[in-house]
Amino acid sequence: MSTKVVYTTSAVASGGRDGRAATTDGSFEVKLARPKEFGGNGTRNNPEQLFAAGYAACFLSSLQLVSAQGAVKVPSSATVKATVGIGSRSDGPGFGLEVALEIAIQASLGAMRRRS
Repeated sequence: MSTKVVYTTSAVASGGRDGRAATTDGSFEVKLARPKEFGGNGTRNNPEQLFAAGYAACFLSSLQLVSAQGAVKVPSSATVKATVGIGSRSDGPGFGLEVALEIAIQASLGAMRRRS
């Protein structure tokens, strides 16, 4: 499957989990720290937090795009919570990620009546 790319961005990380990451256009920069569960002090953001935030935002945008093409609209009050976990793989060496999504879409009673 080929993709017609309409937007590209780049970020550079240095120092790993105890370093920093920044976009190459200079619009975003973050100092990173290991979470306490990985021996860090947990005082700064970690890559899993950034991944969770980005995943949640992208998933909600996808819902909004699809809903704009159909009869059911996703209200602006909708939210997506992404919970990202990292840990040792049970089937061998290395680490694995898991992501759980919690989607909250509240419809007004008036909108529900109009659809029925």
